[in-house]
Amino acid sequence: MYCPYDKFGRRFSTAFYTRTLSNLEKCDREWLVYSKELYKVFCFCCKVFRKGISKSKLDGEGYADWHHVITRVKEHEISLDHLTNRNKWFDMRKRLNLNETIDKVQHEQFKKERDYWKQVLLRIIAMVKFLAKHNLAFRGSIEKLYQKSNGNLLGVIEMLEEFDPVIKEHVRRIKSEGLYVHYLGHLIQNELISLLAEEIKKELIKKIKEAKYYSIILDCFLNVDDTSRKGLFDITLEELKSLGEL
Repeated sequence: MYCPYDKFGRRFSTAFYTRTLSNLEKCDREWLVYSKELYKVFCFCCKVFRKGISKSKLDGEGYADWHHVITRVKEHEISLDHLTNRNKWFDMRKRLNLNETIDKVQHEQFKKERDYWKQVLLRIIAMVKFLAKHNLAFRGSIEKLYQKSNGNLLGVIEMLEEFDPVIKEHVRRIKSEGLYVHYLGHLIQNELISLLAEEIKKELIKKIKEAKYYSIILDCFLNVDDTSRKGLFDITLEELKSLGEL
């Protein structure tokens, strides 16, 4: 509870923060808030949940007539709009405490779909790493499942579909729903290869920087036009600079 002041620094009573019920029990007006910047009080729930134009200063620009504030607050708290907005606020606060501010079924469905795609991508990345590690071709002449000459990656998908429930569901979606975004095409393969290559390069550069000495094999390191000693030195120097080695 904050004791209000007007813009001239005059202090006012905080009695209007408390309501006395018919049985003489006292309760706080939780919905009443004071702005130290504006020197005004507001009805929090009406300010947040009000529909349409403001009907009073308490749910609009704020109230600062401190000599009549108690009367105005009492009138406001029994109004239909205030009671409706207060109920909305109480309901929202309850759902926030229960972490149920959005539809629970839809939220669970979203999480399930998110986890599904995560599992699909993890498997595709594992396939890309396997094929790249063993220097195997990714694609054939056709990019369709269960077609001849469709390449190694789709072939591995077809094999896993017999055993892995995630891939089985993914293939089912592709075949029955005509799934357009399935992450099995050449574009995503190339992107994953590039991302993995970049991470491998970063790790190699890190290890090289930590080493006291290292050697370079030029015949498989770069394509060069000038094979003289100076030409090899110059292009190696430029490459090391581009990698942040020098």
